[in-house]
Amino acid sequence: MKNNKWIIIGAIVALFLVVSGITYAYFFAKITGNEKTSTINLEAGTLEIVLDGGNSIVANSIIPSSTPFATKNFTVIGNNDSNGNMPYNINIVVDNNTYTDESITYTLVSTNTSNNGKVVVGREYQVVDQTLTIGSGYFEQGRNSIHTYTISFYFLETNTDQSENMRATFAAHIEIGGLKAEKPAPRGWWKANSTTLLGLIKENSIVHQDTDEGMTVPGQDIAETDEQLRITTDDYGVSFYYRGAVENNYVIFARKCWRIVRITGDGSIKLVLYNNDEANCDILDYSLNFAKYDGEDYSTQFNAISSVSKKAAGIGFMYGDINSNDFFSIQSNITDSTILTNLKAWYDNIDRSGEENIPTFTNIEKEKLADVIWCGDKSIYINTSQISFAAINRLNNPSLICPDIVGNTNLSKYTANDIIYGNGALKGYKIGLLTADEIIFAGGKNLSVNNSFYLATDDRYWTMSPSCYDGFARIIHVSSNAIYTTDSFSYTAYNNNLRPSIALIPSVQAIYDKTSEYKPGTVNNPYVVSVS
Repeated sequence: MKNNKWIIIGAIVALFLVVSGITYAYFFAKITGNEKTSTINLEAGTLEIVLDGGNSIVANSIIPSSTPFATKNFTVIGNNDSNGNMPYNINIVVDNNTYTDESITYTLVSTNTSNNGKVVVGREYQVVDQTLTIGSGYFEQGRNSIHTYTISFYFLETNTDQSENMRATFAAHIEIGGLKAEKPAPRGWWKANSTTLLGLIKENSIVHQDTDEGMTVPGQDIAETDEQLRITTDDYGVSFYYRGAVENNYVIFARKCWRIVRITGDGSIKLVLYNNDEANCDILDYSLNFAKYDGEDYSTQFNAISSVSKKAAGIGFMYGDINSNDFFSIQSNITDSTILTNLKAWYDNIDRSGEENIPTFTNIEKEKLADVIWCGDKSIYINTSQISFAAINRLNNPSLICPDIVGNTNLSKYTANDIIYGNGALKGYKIGLLTADEIIFAGGKNLSVNNSFYLATDDRYWTMSPSCYDGFARIIHVSSNAIYTTDSFSYTAYNNNLRPSIALIPSVQAIYDKTSEYKPGTVNNPYVVSVS
């Protein structure tokens, strides 16, 4: 019996010693280094680093605990002047660590205070044995955007003997490093995922800079090969446009097949009609490129009224007082042109001439349409014996920025409702025509044959770009052999076809057949927009 009792007492003493080693062991650690408040200058702007409470933390009495022995609060302030994302890294730099492996851990709490870009993802009890990058965040375009962080360091109790760390030391500091900014892109491009049409375009297309080898010059060259996406600027920022003999820009939406023309700077996706009658892209019939606005006809005058088309007002997508001598009275957006009237009729599905009354766009589909600028540029280039409009001057040097008009900034910028970027004159109609500039960016060239680029057809169709007024109002058009020219009258005797264009919102969902042998977005495997 005595022997047994001594065994029990010995066990209690041993247990007490182990517990003492856990509870009363003190340690020393210091978090220090180059944590000074600083500013990092980057190509895209600046990152300002603000660390609360000075540039060091000293913790002299550390015991194993679930309470952090050191905490650092800091903010990263982004001033991003570019259209691309401005990324940064957060690093823990270990200057000295003699603690046993996995003894020191950290947690990170992150808050996107300004709701701009993306913060480094928060973490719980991650090991910090050596220098490591704990994550990357980024800022989108904007000034004084704030990401807020709290990082805490722990020496956690493990319910084992931790006395071997009694004389251990740990020293570290936090570094925030700026990274090279992502290349400029339309808004939302970099974070678009594969459930959206924008994300699928990003995943399955190549973006070329204008300086890349083999790229043709818009306005100077025709584009007869597939140059994929190219980059320029528009009224919203950076725009990506398809150029040449593109094969992967087919989209099915609203029971019709369309071609993607470009991504506007706000991330909207501009389309032009390819097949008006079937949800099928694999039909080579160019007459299907055009809208049967009354159920049968798809050719139209631009302005059918002779008294309008024989005056300068006739160049307008909308026009004002045809008898006035004042520019703004003539060009004010009061009356719809013939082509806009017919375009609205197709949009509304008015008078289908006995066809089954299937709407061009359902109400749900209309919700997927983006309100973007349709540029009917009324700015004057030369006013001598004839009035030449600015689009004619851009034939060799196109631009997707719709010029402001002095005295009425947004006169030429047709929008459905937006009166910030545009004029709201379309009164809810989210539809328009392509401009001469967009045709050139796509691969056409003035008075030059190009039957290879993706906007070529075997018949003439209108743009919405005025050419000149010389006693007759003239509008730029695309001809049957893909010549891009300027000899079109807008008056009654002269018809071209109506080829509508729409834009989809950046968040629109889309899929493609992942089991198909054909590449995504091609004529046999188009992107299909979801509207449910």
